[in-house]
Amino acid sequence: MKQVTCLLMFCMLGSGVRAGPVGDWPAETHWRAASASSEMAGYSFSKVQRWLREVALKRVDPETGLYRGNWIWSYADAAADCYPFVVWAAYVTDLDALNGPVLDMLHAEIRQCNQYGQIPVTWNFKAGRGPVGKQVDDSLEQVFFGASEYAKDGLTAIIELLDPRGLGRPWFERLLAIETEMWARADRPSPHGLLPPHDSAQFPGDQLQVLTRLFSMTRDPQFLEYADRLALNVLEDETFTLSKLSDHGCEVIGGLGLWLGVTAELDPVRARSYLPKLRGVLDSIIERGLNPDGLMLQALQDTPGRHEGDLSDGWGYNYVAFLCYDAVAGEKRYEPYVREALTSLGQPAYRDRRWGSVVDPKRNVALVTLDQYADSIEGALYLLARVREPAGFEWADGEMARNVIFSQKPLTETDLWGTSKFESNAVRTVIMHAMLHSGGVLARPWRQGMGLGAAIVGEQLALVISVAEDWEGQLAFDRPRHRLHMGFDHDWPRMNTVPEWWAVEPATRYRIRYADGREEFRSGAELSAGLAVRVTPESPLRLVVEPAPAQR
Repeated sequence: MKQVTCLLMFCMLGSGVRAGPVGDWPAETHWRAASASSEMAGYSFSKVQRWLREVALKRVDPETGLYRGNWIWSYADAAADCYPFVVWAAYVTDLDALNGPVLDMLHAEIRQCNQYGQIPVTWNFKAGRGPVGKQVDDSLEQVFFGASEYAKDGLTAIIELLDPRGLGRPWFERLLAIETEMWARADRPSPHGLLPPHDSAQFPGDQLQVLTRLFSMTRDPQFLEYADRLALNVLEDETFTLSKLSDHGCEVIGGLGLWLGVTAELDPVRARSYLPKLRGVLDSIIERGLNPDGLMLQALQDTPGRHEGDLSDGWGYNYVAFLCYDAVAGEKRYEPYVREALTSLGQPAYRDRRWGSVVDPKRNVALVTLDQYADSIEGALYLLARVREPAGFEWADGEMARNVIFSQKPLTETDLWGTSKFESNAVRTVIMHAMLHSGGVLARPWRQGMGLGAAIVGEQLALVISVAEDWEGQLAFDRPRHRLHMGFDHDWPRMNTVPEWWAVEPATRYRIRYADGREEFRSGAELSAGLAVRVTPESPLRLVVEPAPAQR
């Protein structure tokens, strides 16, 4: 597959191409874009399915049922950064695996690893690295940090994509149990109330992102009160200084942004009262944390101005908070900086750029990992869903093809990713990127060699489906997950989610038109459940979905 074939959709999506009145059939340029996207998404979904079946599921420990992403089942790494994307992979390509061995892994860790009520501890698989079995020699602070990482990067990511009241319910219940236990054990004084045991600068940011979601999903005010304790400890601390803009330090930035947004839904006046304090944090990044092109450095610099230096692969994770600020403030104070960064990605300096740095502590040498590319692209996708810059889409497409998907090789010959957290994070971004190309539509059951791609043209979604052999199945359309899954009134920019590119409203009536002249109508709820179609290798399917014209 040639990577350049897929740039059309990004350019069109980013440049705001619009169709004529409802009823117009998309132009051939739109269909070429959808076909190009079909190649990219089809390759990605098929490779993800192969990885799930040929690599990931074979790493389930036969004795414990836990996922052996590496030699231990740890909650800060394997549970937080490896297992959730096994869940994602099964959700988008193999529901039988999701409801079977993948769900069994969740039950296995609950059954065997809980130590402090619902707070779990590491499980060691291999003799020689300490005793085999549960490891309870970590400090209480480390145990709580691992549980918090599992909650934020693992369980939250799962229920953002899977309906917490449907397929995702077992993971939602696990998240609720861990967080309820964690805060019941809060015993560390702070100016704004007791906090759980922790000794990590990352913990408050992790918890802000989890608690705001739990409040929105459950409407239990206690969760927002816990979030308030964390946020106010940061914003009202005169000694607070933000220095690190990279992973394992920058999480509080996005956490504060999401907390501000959720607070604004409940009490806009109160939320606006916090704007000056948050603006001080964000302005410090603008003043001392950017390179000449608006991308973020690894850390704030000592002097104002723009500096050259190593770039943070978490720059997109941080910029989501800036967009949350703008949405609450009702202004575009920071959007120009986001747009500048996305536009700058089109420069040659950012082609195949290594973001961040990972150091091997034993050899004290820098490592090159897929995660460095995948995290940066993931952050860009969060931003591109709100600020649609063509250069950013083109950059993401090229970086994915060359450095994460490796789509230059035939699908049957391509190397599959591993199961470390760095490789698993790559799978995460591949799924996110594929869902951009498919407009959020999933084909069930997925078959190797399928193609599924979309072009978004105004209110229309133009879809192309191709198959290697006769296929009969369903096209499951995306829905406004921010509201229906998470309980948000607004689709707040945030990490640990999958952007919504084209979502159907459950109660809205949609018209489906086919290239052969057929026409049918379905509700958004029916489209989310699945539109039944048949496709043959000789006749790729073209169809358009759009809100139905008003009935007279």
